Amino acid sequence: MLRDEDVKDSADRISRYPGIKEDVYAANLVPDSSILKQLGIHEEELIITIRPPATEAHYHNSKSDELFSAVMNHIIRTSNTKIIIMPRTEKQRHEIQTTWAESVRNSQIIMPEQVVDGLNLIWHSDIVISAGGTMIREAAALSVPAYSIFGGKIGAVDRYLNETGRLTFIGGVDEITSKLDLSKRKKTNIRSNTNSSPLYTIVEKIINAAEK
Repeated sequence: MLRDEDVKDSADRISRYPGIKEDVYAANLVPDSSILKQLGIHEEELIITIRPPATEAHYHNSKSDELFSAVMNHIIRTSNTKIIIMPRTEKQRHEIQTTWAESVRNSQIIMPEQVVDGLNLIWHSDIVISAGGTMIREAAALSVPAYSIFGGKIGAVDRYLNETGRLTFIGGVDEITSKLDLSKRKKTNIRSNTNSSPLYTIVEKIINAAEK
């Protein structure tokens, strides 16, 4: 997301659309509930999808690790929860298996071995928690409760999502209990829950430009 003052080119060469890039394609999702059976999850369980911190990225901040551990420990103590974790590396997978070994053994924590449809998983989740990245913005685009545990400098897109009520920042361990709502969400028609206007706006702008 660029501010006007960040754009060096002439204004007449720049076109804008409402929302974020994830709004452009998320509205086209056709949910497939077979993913629940694939992962061994029951609909009545509280389904929480988590993307851990990018520990090997240049923007990694140790505060994200602290928040991730605290959030995990908080959720594990909550009954009837299924935690779907999408590790970023094999090393991270091993660390999770070691740290929360019992929860992995009893399948409270699930780390898919196979490739899964990320958007579909998000749609079937009650909550999405991430230390930054596309997944949390896709959750926001699908109107799934989204929580950021990213401890570094917050980018403009995530600030925009927070300001519009589509993303909640958890800025410290002391905020977990008060901000993280561990409850089932009511899934309604996906079209009524997504912002499809960005796609139509972009298409219209392309058509108008081609006709000039």
